[in-house]
Order: sequence, then structure tokens, then C-alpha cells
Amino acid sequence: MKLQLIGTGSITAPQTSASALIDDSILVDCGTGVVKELMKQKVNIFDIDTIFITHLHADHFFDLTYLILLRSFNKVKNKLKIYGPENLKKSVDALFEIGYADLKNIEKIFFDGKTSIVEFDSLNEKVNDYCLETVLVKHGKTEPSFGLIVQKDGKKIGFSGDSCYCEAIDYLVENCNLSVLECSMPYNNADHMGPEIIKQLSAKGEIIVTHMSLSTREQLEKMNLENVIIGKDGDIFHI
Repeated sequence: MKLQLIGTGSITAPQTSASALIDDSILVDCGTGVVKELMKQKVNIFDIDTIFITHLHADHFFDLTYLILLRSFNKVKNKLKIYGPENLKKSVDALFEIGYADLKNIEKIFFDGKTSIVEFDSLNEKVNDYCLETVLVKHGKTEPSFGLIVQKDGKKIGFSGDSCYCEAIDYLVENCNLSVLECSMPYNNADHMGPEIIKQLSAKGEIIVTHMSLSTREQLEKMNLENVIIGKDGDIFHI
């Protein structure tokens, strides 16, 4: 599998909001600035046929409206399926109402059978040649929040989404060939992980760190951990 880091920043960082692309077709999170960053990285956004939203925070799903809008304007024929937690469709509809109040028949224009939203409590589904499996992570009071495992040809890539350290994070690192983990804070708290947790987890598996503030990025660079790659926007890996 080809893994492309679209964004690796937290909301306080100059990097684009955390997002990743697998084999040019599966996008994990589509938050603020992600669509323009996809274009900058010369990704054909219309080749994306599956999007997975980990949780309903702005930096993880707000650019869905922009992507759906561009698909409609360009009369894209291939189908797009968007997976996400309960209330995703309601939230996207609200964004359209706020951001494009002048447009009529939003449902007919944008959700015409080519673009669909699938809400779930848990997911273990075959999508084309991939198996998508969710894990329930802990992100403060934001419930539900999901991590994701993408499997193809016996290889697994795990994504933490936003999460503090919890059993699900251990499960990802121990069961995936590569885990893309958030590290937003200089210390672990109820919402996010810190560099010391990344150090602890690095003994269990290969890690790419994302969703970093400037301070956590600097901390991790100084720590120079084995089995840990500090992600940069545009990085590409092959698993």
C-alpha cells in the first residue's frame, strides 16, 4: 500500500490538518485545508472513492463540503462513499446551510446517488480490495471517536485519529505493520497523547507521528526515537 501524508498538523500548527491517503483512493479525515493540500500535492481528488472520518471535529471533517461541491461542479461520475460516526450527515448538511445558504436543493445536487454518507457504530467492511476495521478510541468528551485499520494483502496500517493513550492504541500498534499516531500535546491528557507515550509505544511497533503542534514536533525531533518517523506534509511511504 502507498501511504501519503496529506496533513500532519494540529489546529495550532502551520501544517495542514492531519489527513492521510492510501493508494490515491482512501482518504482518512478531511478537515480544514485538506482539499487544497491534496491539490498542492498533485492528487487527483476525483480518484478518491472512500473517505473515513474519525470524529466530528472541524479539523477532521469540515472540508467534506468543499470536496462534495467540487465533485458536483465537475460532474464527477465515479461514486464516493463517506464513512463516519453518527450525526455526520446532519453535520455536513448544517455546513452546507451555513456556507452555501444561497444554493437550493442541496440534497438533490450533492447527494444524487454518486455521493453517499454511511454512519456507523462500528465497522468491519470490505471496500474494494481493502478491509476497513474500526477501533473505539478515547478523545475526552468527544464520543464516539474512532481509530481505523486498513488491511490489504496481509498488510495493515493503523490510524489513531485523535485519542489519549488507551487500550485501543496498544491494539493498533501491536497488530499493524505501521501505525499513524497523533501527538498533539507536550504531555498525555484525556484528549491527546504526548511524546513520552510515543516513546513507550515505539517499543511495540513502527510509528509515524502526525497531528503535532510545533512544540511536540520539536520535542520528538530532540528525542530521536527508534521506530518513530516524524511525519511531514507530503511524505510518501510504501507498506
